[in-house]
Amino acid sequence: MAGRDLIRHTAMWKDDGSIVIQVGDVLFKPHRSVLAAESEIFSGMFEAVAPGSDGTEEKPLVLQEVEAPAFACLLAMIYTPWSEKRSAMTTEDYIAVLRLAHKLRFTGVHEIVSDLLPPRLSIEQRLQLAISDAGVDQWGQLAFTELVLAVDVEGTGQLPTEIWIRIYRARLQVIRARAALTRTPGVTICPTAKYLTDIFLPHSIAGLGMALNLVGTCTRTSGRCDAHVLGDGMLDVIERAWADV
Repeated sequence: MAGRDLIRHTAMWKDDGSIVIQVGDVLFKPHRSVLAAESEIFSGMFEAVAPGSDGTEEKPLVLQEVEAPAFACLLAMIYTPWSEKRSAMTTEDYIAVLRLAHKLRFTGVHEIVSDLLPPRLSIEQRLQLAISDAGVDQWGQLAFTELVLAVDVEGTGQLPTEIWIRIYRARLQVIRARAALTRTPGVTICPTAKYLTDIFLPHSIAGLGMALNLVGTCTRTSGRCDAHVLGDGMLDVIERAWADV
């Protein structure tokens, strides 16, 4: 450690730990077996590093391009009882852990955080994580659809400008598609369905789904209503726009 002041992490220096890891200027001492069981990266790394070589306080195993606070939070996710995980960290901590768990292939931690995190995030944050290297690509299309339908939501700078351009263009296409479908010969959109989509469209995809699920109400009102055509047409427009992202 000559020439550099390193400090032991207070919570994540385990007296009975079996591997010393350096992240920045911070030393961690978790259990080699725990890391190998939780992470494909560490499992492969330990197979290549014999016990007693790298991984001591005199010669720690150095992790490059990793932030110490994020690594501390990731270890806390492993060592913290399940009942405490939900309130142990801030949203920013969870986001950092999500990214790092994906990078270091801590599959179990990544699954837990990807389940805990969405209720804490804005739609824009979910889309930003989906299009970045965080391992949550599955969030993308739903978040994009919600932003297109939430016409009263403006960008806050978390997403690239080109993504917002696509969102605004998709909003315009949805409006045009809706207008065209309501004038399509053979398609009947009763006043109730038009009213429901007018009310719910500016809010969310969940609201739009609620409107389209009320087709039965429209049928009883007018005798016939093709509101599902209206909804399918709008969602098709959004799906095509998302495919170009």
